[in-house]
Amino acid sequence: MTLLDSTLAEHIMAAPIGQLLAEHNAFIHPSDVTDEGYLGIGVQRADGWTVLAIPTRVTGEMRDSIARILLAQVLGVDISLPDCIEIHRSASGGHR
Repeated sequence: MTLLDSTLAEHIMAAPIGQLLAEHNAFIHPSDVTDEGYLGIGVQRADGWTVLAIPTRVTGEMRDSIARILLAQVLGVDISLPDCIEIHRSASGGHR
């Protein structure tokens, strides 16, 4: 990880969520997926916006944490994840 990546990773984890979303043209979209193990998907659209689809059952600080993780994945920034979280990448480029 380079210093730039490290600094960006720290920023992703520490910046106020509203500021972070605005800086990266991202928004949180409520998802109706009800699988307990599903925490969301991040997709960068062709128009430059990043959609972070997070289930409506995930709220508060957990929702903000999942949004940060998904955004980091979409941006290609390596961040430390707890062992209980697995990232799966689809062929179409989504991160869930």
